[in-house]
Amino acid sequence: MSELTASINLPGAPEIDKVLQDWRSWCNHQPTLERPLHGGLTNKTYLVESLGQRYVVRINAANSRALDLRRDIESRALMFAADAGIGAELVYFDPYECYLVTRYLDAKPWTVTESQAPEGIQLLASLLKTIHRLESVDYLLDINVKANNYWKTIPADSEMANAIEPLKVSIQHHIDLARKKNKQPVLCHNDLMAGNLMQSKEQALYALDWEYAAMGDPYFDLAVVVQGHNLNESESLQLLEYYLDANPDKQALSRLYSNRVIYCYLSVLWYAVKYHSADDKVTLENCQQELDALRQLLA
Repeated sequence: MSELTASINLPGAPEIDKVLQDWRSWCNHQPTLERPLHGGLTNKTYLVESLGQRYVVRINAANSRALDLRRDIESRALMFAADAGIGAELVYFDPYECYLVTRYLDAKPWTVTESQAPEGIQLLASLLKTIHRLESVDYLLDINVKANNYWKTIPADSEMANAIEPLKVSIQHHIDLARKKNKQPVLCHNDLMAGNLMQSKEQALYALDWEYAAMGDPYFDLAVVVQGHNLNESESLQLLEYYLDANPDKQALSRLYSNRVIYCYLSVLWYAVKYHSADDKVTLENCQQELDALRQLLA
């Protein structure tokens, strides 16, 4: 472990101060901190400036391994996305996987309300098609392996474990169906929530936070958008139509449904891992909300 890694992981350590001491690795003049940025439930993100250049510094969560994150794959996906004009330029990737630095994007946050509008759905479909045409990476998302890694952190006698147990047979059925139907894995973002999207002044969408990127089922990305952006049936069909450039047939609808179940299942486990890792951002109520969504799909 490097001195930087050790100091960042010390309880109460001023994390961003420690990272900024490492500035020579990624810029030519000592940067100054502008402000923290609103981030997700996993990492801490800051806006910094150096000689008129603005950067985003993201400090990785200490429980990255429990969340089964591949930071090396993330860095490659980030580079592919930037080259395609749908992501921020990767400036520096810390070899000890403590933090990464990207260029700041002059763009506005995306909202779920925008996702539900016809023009927003079309933009999302276009973004998904671009993502799924990116170069491949050397990592395949295996749903069973991912779930098993999450289960290692969830106590077997916990409330969430007991609640999920009766659903496992149905869930596995959908995992098996999705695997059989996905003949050609593509690079997927796997976490296209509204908080991971921004829109440029030219109306183009950027995808942020590629830490769950992997080769996988394109319908899983579609499922994340449907579930994570609260699309209704009509909006979901519209998303599929724009994505496929055709009316979706029964097979397409079936693939989307199975992947919605899979996404909800992984989401329940993700929240349970965060909860049992003593993450103060996640409550048992958060886990229950995800479980309710899964039960509703399987009803």
